[in-house]
Amino acid sequence: MPGGDLDPTNPNCKKTSQPLTAIVPANSQGKITSERFTLWFYVPYTPEDITSAEFSILNRDETEYVYQTLFTLPKTPGIVSISLPLSAKNSLETGKFYRWYLKFKCKGSKTNTPDIEMDGWVQRILSKPSSITNQINTATSDVWYDDVNNLANRILAFPQDTKLKQEWTDLLKSVGLSHLAQEPLIGPVIIFK
Repeated sequence: MPGGDLDPTNPNCKKTSQPLTAIVPANSQGKITSERFTLWFYVPYTPEDITSAEFSILNRDETEYVYQTLFTLPKTPGIVSISLPLSAKNSLETGKFYRWYLKFKCKGSKTNTPDIEMDGWVQRILSKPSSITNQINTATSDVWYDDVNNLANRILAFPQDTKLKQEWTDLLKSVGLSHLAQEPLIGPVIIFK
């Protein structure tokens, strides 16, 4: 890879026009109502750019993994999802906080540590407040991750629906991510079994 194609902030990684970005509220902390949850990320890389990709969820004290997996990216850069599988051992307990991590190791890397790492928090709550509607109006939704996932899945099911696309644009704008509004919504990554 020629030197001009490398990211100055991550010298082992390919330079991209947009950085890796989590679709999260401004404080990187969201709530869910389900034992299973899904996170969405803008990933500017392809499988050819990355040697390993890992997603993990730990308990609040970061002493125990709730879930950890390696995955591969879709062939096209865009907005992808990573879901916690529904099983008793991966179950998130109501009222508790969990920390998630997303880590990438780029093709040019010569170390064992990740080149790119991001993290955030999630809390499972008992039920969705009745004041929340199907439409997300701002970044202040009480169940952010649930609402983002529901909207993204509706767009994937109805890609020509301009009202849904506008809701997505408004959602991204509400958390300062309007620059990602035109990026393709791709769907789930491929989890290694």
